[in-house]
Amino acid sequence: MICLDRDPDAIRLSRERLRSDHRLHLIQANFADLDRVMQDLAIDKIDGLLLDLGMSSYQIEQSGRGFSFNREEPLDMRMNPDHKPTGEHLINTLSARSLQTLLWEYSGNA
Repeated sequence: MICLDRDPDAIRLSRERLRSDHRLHLIQANFADLDRVMQDLAIDKIDGLLLDLGMSSYQIEQSGRGFSFNREEPLDMRMNPDHKPTGEHLINTLSARSLQTLLWEYSGNA
């Protein structure tokens, strides 16, 4: 089984919980990178695919991630903390129109 997640914390927690199951390939990657991941693992086909594309309650509730309005913390909003820019940077540097376009395009409504 190949398990992909952009969030390094999700991969770390999964490794801790599932370390005894050697059938799993836990990889920090975007689901859009599945072809590359399969090539890296020398897997040429899969029998099925299950995608969980939403955020978890853990990600929303975890302090320091900036996904929730329920906490006083920096507005980070990144699934992968290694990626730039933060939500705070975008809100403070983009024009209102550019921010509206960005939110629309990444909301899944476009």
